[in-house]
Amino acid sequence: MQCRRHYTPPDPLYGPLVSFPLILVSQPFRNVYDFRAYIARLRAFPDQVSDMIASMGLGAPIGLVSPRVLIERVIPQIRIHIVPDVTQSEFHAPVLEVSGLGETEATAVVAEIIEAIESCVIPAYLQLLAFVENEYLYRCRSTVGMGSVLNGRKLYETMAYLNTSVRLSPQEIHRLGLFEVDRIRGELAGVQKEIGFEGTLEEFLRRMDSDPGQLIFEMWRACRLVVDTGLHAEGWSRQEAIDYLAVNTGFTTLDVEAEVDRYISWPGQALSYRIGELRIMQLRREAKEQLKGRFDPRAFHDALLA
Repeated sequence: MQCRRHYTPPDPLYGPLVSFPLILVSQPFRNVYDFRAYIARLRAFPDQVSDMIASMGLGAPIGLVSPRVLIERVIPQIRIHIVPDVTQSEFHAPVLEVSGLGETEATAVVAEIIEAIESCVIPAYLQLLAFVENEYLYRCRSTVGMGSVLNGRKLYETMAYLNTSVRLSPQEIHRLGLFEVDRIRGELAGVQKEIGFEGTLEEFLRRMDSDPGQLIFEMWRACRLVVDTGLHAEGWSRQEAIDYLAVNTGFTTLDVEAEVDRYISWPGQALSYRIGELRIMQLRREAKEQLKGRFDPRAFHDALLA
């Protein structure tokens, strides 16, 4: 693809800055060889950071940069690893696991972990922070959608297909989402009237958020179709997306902002839920129409998952 996301690697939700600390979860510490592998990963982190900086540097001159709102959230994720005392680093935690090693091996492993954090990990985070704050941040874009970058619209179409496996354009998905939201709002209004809730539909949604019926989840998934395509194909701002999701779901401001930032970070992924659900429902209807009384839900599910 002509527009490659490796030009914009810093990401507060899914990027290398999030994945690297996860070695503390994925890396076993059963024997000295495991500890050596961990130390090697710590020592390799500066190369990963250098590659990240190089990629950002290549993307910036041609406008392939991250949204500023995401990078502003990345900076605290970098800062948290820049500690004055190595024992305060989360990467120091595995020293508590060396009790299963021999005394000589344990002493050496602890010393090497400390050395790797001091000479490799912390300096790498410092290097990245300096680059992001002093060079990259001011070049970041104020827009949040893929449509605003070089070849971004074409890339988003591809990402939408990869996440849904359905040949629908972003515009068709957007219209489908709007239709679904309107339909579900109508059904919710009916429920509101039935139970005698006094107030606006938005107030009803906020009340229902603590005890959702199926419709609340349908609404959430339908809103994803609208908001994801709105951001990446319709030129929506982050605030427009936040406002739309808030008024149609009743979620808290914190939850809505987190959701929208996830859609910004991972274009197209949020489309899969409702598109997949609608496709399954369509296949079920077709199977029932063809098989009539011979339709077996269990056999349908087996065939669907096969």
